[in-house]
Amino acid sequence: MKPMTKIKILRKVLILTFLAVGLVIVIADKGVHVGATTCDDAFTTYINADNGYYTAYNLYNYDDPTTCAADCQNVQPADRSQCIANCGTTRATALANAEIAMFAAAAGTCDAVSLDDCAQARARASNCDVEFDYGSATDPLEIARLMNEWSACKSASKVDSCQ
Repeated sequence: MKPMTKIKILRKVLILTFLAVGLVIVIADKGVHVGATTCDDAFTTYINADNGYYTAYNLYNYDDPTTCAADCQNVQPADRSQCIANCGTTRATALANAEIAMFAAAAGTCDAVSLDDCAQARARASNCDVEFDYGSATDPLEIARLMNEWSACKSASKVDSCQ
């Protein structure tokens, strides 16, 4: 295998490990609290975490807004390749942590304050279907991202707690 291929495999294993650990933590702690008193506050907390996930996703997968090479351009030439390798690992870790944070925020609890909370939850859930329409995507990487965000969004909408 080429050294770069080994690094990519290592990154994927690292991401999957962080995701597995994060999901176990979220599942084990069903009482995740986001400090919100209303469902709108809880959903806002989820949206902020989703934005962090999307930013980390783009940075890791598409080098957007900067590449690791650009981030390491001011490093001594002898240390540049190590800087770039570390950058990829740092980005993979940030992505895994952002995904864990997104699902943790989505699992956050809220207190119902009015009878139309379920109507609002249904509206938020419908918006999830529109915003994260993974059925229209063709790139497997994008489909996976959209499915993750859709799943977290549905959970954060609290529509499942409505009758």
